[in-house]
Amino acid sequence: MDSFCRWVAKHQKTVYYGLALLLGVLIAVLMLYFDLPALLGFALGITGVYAIAFSVAFCCGRFQEQTRKIMTEQCDPYPFLNELRTQLSYDNLPFHNAALRINFAAALHNTGSTQAALDVMRQIPLAQKKSASPALKAIYCNNLATYLQVLEDSPAAEDAYRQFRALAAEKKADKYLKKYSPSLVPMAEAEQLYRQ
Repeated sequence: MDSFCRWVAKHQKTVYYGLALLLGVLIAVLMLYFDLPALLGFALGITGVYAIAFSVAFCCGRFQEQTRKIMTEQCDPYPFLNELRTQLSYDNLPFHNAALRINFAAALHNTGSTQAALDVMRQIPLAQKKSASPALKAIYCNNLATYLQVLEDSPAAEDAYRQFRALAAEKKADKYLKKYSPSLVPMAEAEQLYRQ
């Protein structure tokens, strides 16, 4: 399963769009052969695309969990950083790319390169996108607050921390944050720096 998830993560756009195209052709053939109504074909298509997206996201998420274990089990940011560099070279879907960049920035921060981490974070257009999940935005804001505070930009850190608290209070984000908090720059660190 690990090698399959790596392969899907490496080729996620090809897998996603290729399977969606294959599904579209299959539905078109079924509609023509069985004379199915267009509404049924549309419903099958939408259901199929969601199933494909879920499957790709599941494999990428599982692969990311394995990657996070490198950091949590070895407590060494350098192998984690190298693995993330490799994954960032893959043909990533936008939501996965944002999560990888956030983890990459956290690994840079853990090596003492906080300015480089902040530069990576500023390249992520996540904060402006409405489609990003509240949890991913919360992680982004938490980490951003930490980096800004370490670099002694307290007003910007306070603003990012307020955004984090608002996003973390949402139910969907709260559930995700509890599950994946080991991969974050610890929220306690951000809160402690914020209170100083």
